[in-house]
Amino acid sequence: MGSYLTERGQVMAEAAAADREPTGRCRYCQREAAWHPTVRGRWILLDLDDHPAHCVPNGRRWQVDPRGTVATAAGGAAGRMCRIAHWDVCPGLPAPRDVYLESVRHRLITGQSRNRPPMDGRIFRTSASPCSDSK
Repeated sequence: MGSYLTERGQVMAEAAAADREPTGRCRYCQREAAWHPTVRGRWILLDLDDHPAHCVPNGRRWQVDPRGTVATAAGGAAGRMCRIAHWDVCPGLPAPRDVYLESVRHRLITGQSRNRPPMDGRIFRTSASPCSDSK
Protein backbone atom coordinates (compact mmCIF):
# COMPACT_ATOMS: atom_id res chain seq x y z
CA MET A 1 0.00 0.00 0.00
CA GLY A 2 2.83 2.40 0.78
CA SER A 3 4.37 2.14 -2.70
CA TYR A 4 0.94 2.71 -4.28
CA LEU A 5 0.48 5.94 -2.27
CA THR A 6 4.03 7.05 -3.12
CA GLU A 7 3.35 6.39 -6.82
CA ARG A 8 0.12 8.41 -6.64
CA GLY A 9 1.95 11.29 -4.93
CA GLN A 10 4.57 11.27 -7.69
CA VAL A 11 1.84 11.34 -10.38
CA MET A 12 0.20 14.30 -8.61
CA ALA A 13 3.49 16.24 -8.38
CA GLU A 14 4.33 15.61 -12.05
CA ALA A 15 0.84 16.70 -13.13
CA ALA A 16 1.02 19.89 -11.05
CA ALA A 17 4.40 20.73 -12.58
CA ALA A 18 3.01 20.20 -16.10
CA ASP A 19 -0.26 22.06 -15.28
CA ARG A 20 -2.49 19.14 -16.30
CA GLU A 21 -4.82 16.58 -14.73
CA PRO A 22 -3.01 13.89 -12.70
CA THR A 23 -3.75 10.74 -14.69
CA GLY A 24 -3.00 7.14 -13.92
CA ARG A 25 -4.08 3.69 -15.04
CA CYS A 26 -6.74 1.63 -13.31
CA ARG A 27 -5.30 -1.53 -11.79
CA TYR A 28 -8.37 -3.57 -12.89
CA CYS A 29 -8.86 -2.52 -16.53
CA GLN A 30 -5.68 -0.54 -17.34
CA ARG A 31 -7.71 2.43 -18.72
CA GLU A 32 -6.48 5.93 -18.06
CA ALA A 33 -8.35 7.96 -15.41
CA ALA A 34 -7.61 11.04 -13.27
CA TRP A 35 -6.85 11.21 -9.54
CA HIS A 36 -8.49 14.07 -7.66
CA PRO A 37 -8.53 15.05 -3.98
CA THR A 38 -11.99 15.30 -2.42
CA VAL A 39 -13.11 18.14 -0.17
CA ARG A 40 -12.79 15.67 2.74
CA GLY A 41 -9.11 14.98 2.06
CA ARG A 42 -9.46 11.59 0.38
CA TRP A 43 -8.63 10.69 -3.22
CA ILE A 44 -10.93 9.50 -5.98
CA LEU A 45 -10.19 8.15 -9.45
CA LEU A 46 -12.52 9.84 -11.96
CA ASP A 47 -13.32 8.76 -15.49
CA LEU A 48 -11.98 11.33 -17.97
CA ASP A 49 -15.30 11.94 -19.76
CA ASP A 50 -17.92 14.53 -18.81
CA HIS A 51 -21.53 13.34 -18.53
CA PRO A 52 -24.92 15.11 -18.47
CA ALA A 53 -25.67 15.49 -14.74
CA HIS A 54 -29.35 14.64 -15.16
CA CYS A 55 -28.38 11.21 -16.56
CA VAL A 56 -26.05 10.24 -13.72
CA PRO A 57 -27.68 8.77 -10.58
CA ASN A 58 -27.84 10.98 -7.49
CA GLY A 59 -24.79 10.39 -5.31
CA ARG A 60 -22.64 9.40 -8.31
CA ARG A 61 -22.13 12.93 -9.72
CA TRP A 62 -18.79 14.67 -9.10
CA GLN A 63 -17.91 18.31 -9.80
CA VAL A 64 -14.26 19.35 -10.24
CA ASP A 65 -13.37 22.87 -9.07
CA PRO A 66 -10.64 24.98 -10.74
CA ARG A 67 -8.03 23.67 -8.24
CA GLY A 68 -8.85 20.05 -9.13
CA THR A 69 -10.67 19.29 -5.87
CA VAL A 70 -13.91 17.35 -6.25
CA ALA A 71 -17.19 17.25 -4.36
CA THR A 72 -20.41 15.39 -4.98
CA ALA A 73 -22.75 17.42 -7.14
CA ALA A 74 -26.21 17.93 -5.74
CA GLY A 75 -28.83 18.38 -8.50
CA GLY A 76 -28.97 17.05 -11.96
CA ALA A 77 -30.16 20.14 -13.83
CA ALA A 78 -30.32 19.79 -17.60
CA GLY A 79 -27.31 21.33 -19.27
CA ARG A 80 -24.94 20.72 -16.34
CA MET A 81 -22.09 18.30 -16.77
CA CYS A 82 -20.39 16.13 -14.17
CA ARG A 83 -17.80 13.40 -13.85
CA ILE A 84 -18.19 9.79 -12.65
CA ALA A 85 -15.92 7.78 -10.34
CA HIS A 86 -14.02 5.33 -12.52
CA TRP A 87 -14.91 2.32 -10.37
CA ASP A 88 -18.63 2.99 -11.01
CA VAL A 89 -18.02 2.18 -14.71
CA CYS A 90 -14.78 0.15 -14.68
CA PRO A 91 -14.88 -2.77 -17.17
CA GLY A 92 -12.71 -4.78 -14.77
CA LEU A 93 -15.22 -4.64 -11.90
CA PRO A 94 -18.79 -6.00 -11.57
CA ALA A 95 -21.35 -4.18 -13.72
CA PRO A 96 -23.25 -1.28 -12.13
CA ARG A 97 -27.00 -1.66 -11.53
CA ASP A 98 -27.89 1.70 -13.10
CA VAL A 99 -28.84 1.73 -16.80
CA TYR A 100 -26.86 4.89 -17.64
CA LEU A 101 -23.71 3.75 -15.79
CA GLU A 102 -23.97 0.36 -17.52
CA SER A 103 -24.14 2.13 -20.91
CA VAL A 104 -20.99 4.12 -20.03
CA ARG A 105 -19.25 0.89 -18.99
CA HIS A 106 -20.28 -0.73 -22.28
CA ARG A 107 -18.81 2.22 -24.24
CA LEU A 108 -15.53 1.81 -22.33
CA ILE A 109 -15.45 -1.92 -23.08
CA THR A 110 -16.14 -1.44 -26.79
CA GLY A 111 -13.90 1.62 -27.24
CA GLN A 112 -16.81 4.01 -27.79
CA SER A 113 -15.95 6.48 -25.06
CA ARG A 114 -17.98 9.68 -25.39
CA ASN A 115 -15.10 12.22 -25.43
CA ARG A 116 -12.13 10.05 -26.37
CA PRO A 117 -11.45 8.07 -29.54
CA PRO A 118 -11.11 4.28 -29.30
CA MET A 119 -7.65 3.06 -28.35
CA ASP A 120 -6.89 1.98 -31.94
CA GLY A 121 -7.67 5.48 -33.27
CA ARG A 122 -10.79 4.59 -35.32
CA ILE A 123 -13.48 7.23 -35.69
CA PHE A 124 -16.69 6.02 -34.07
CA ARG A 125 -20.03 7.69 -33.58
CA THR A 126 -21.63 6.64 -30.29
CA SER A 127 -25.17 5.39 -30.35
CA ALA A 128 -27.84 7.05 -28.26
CA SER A 129 -27.57 6.32 -24.57
CA PRO A 130 -30.56 5.36 -22.42
CA CYS A 131 -30.55 8.95 -21.13
CA SER A 132 -31.83 11.66 -23.41
CA ASP A 133 -29.74 14.84 -23.24
CA SER A 134 -32.89 16.91 -23.76
CA LYS A 135 -34.51 16.31 -20.35
